[in-house]
Amino acid sequence: MNQIQLNAPSHLISLSTSAHLVHVQVKTWSATSQNRKISNEVTAAKNADSDAGRFTQNLLAKAPEHRALCNHRATVSNWLQRMTYDWGGDWRILPGFQIEKFKKGYDKLEQEFSDLKQAFFAKYPSLVSDAAFRQGDMFDRTLYPDVQELDGRFTMKLFISAVPQSDFRSAISEVIADDLKNHYEAQVNSVVHQMVDDMKNEFVRYSTRLRDACTDVRTDDGDMRKRKIYEATVENVRGLVGLLEKFNVTSDPGLEQARVALEGVMQGVTLTDLRESVAVRAEVKDGLDEVLSMFAPFKSVGVDATEE
Repeated sequence: MNQIQLNAPSHLISLSTSAHLVHVQVKTWSATSQNRKISNEVTAAKNADSDAGRFTQNLLAKAPEHRALCNHRATVSNWLQRMTYDWGGDWRILPGFQIEKFKKGYDKLEQEFSDLKQAFFAKYPSLVSDAAFRQGDMFDRTLYPDVQELDGRFTMKLFISAVPQSDFRSAISEVIADDLKNHYEAQVNSVVHQMVDDMKNEFVRYSTRLRDACTDVRTDDGDMRKRKIYEATVENVRGLVGLLEKFNVTSDPGLEQARVALEGVMQGVTLTDLRESVAVRAEVKDGLDEVLSMFAPFKSVGVDATEE
């Protein structure tokens, strides 16, 4: 039987040479346990069905060292959301030119995770001893793993993969092959178009923040007061210009036109200029108003302009 070759969508071929797929896996131990005995006692005392309630035992009574370690998982997730775009499942897509910045950020977060883990492990024996007093008759030493076992319950790993160019070479019927190709193209195009929409929303959000930060407000006394302009606000706008210059995945002409316009507005403008010069703030505000007019369908995500 002849093999049938199906070409991958052009968007995917382009992404495979300009992006990476990344997945950061952070595992933590919740330090909780369902206590069936107490659950049964409570439901029986209340004349309720045995499945009507569950008693969750906090084994470490929310120790700060453990809480900090678990909260770090959210820190990693938020950072990953800012650096990458949705792809599928746990995998996210990272623009290729951002790989060095991404790796530095990951290394920093990984070191923080390691430091928090070691601090927790150092305190763990005393936390277990404290639990023996805090838990009273509920205390069960078998619910507390030793440090060696605990090490495997707190892990942080980075996985990086190439964007696949899958061309569906397989010895199958032409009808099935065409169906797979159509499904694959629809899936990839959906991901890519969502990515472009996310970029446009970022464009509106960051530009709106800076525009609003450059807008002086009138106080109750009738005086004009300038808003605080954060360095991160300006850097987010400049970073977006750099991103779109190298990673306009569909070569969207409207997005490129807006990028060029935004680059022109920020040309030669420094944070000091924005903070000290009324004229510069007014000029940047007017320029951003014009740039934002190109994105009427896209609304800001509702974050205060000066909030970081």
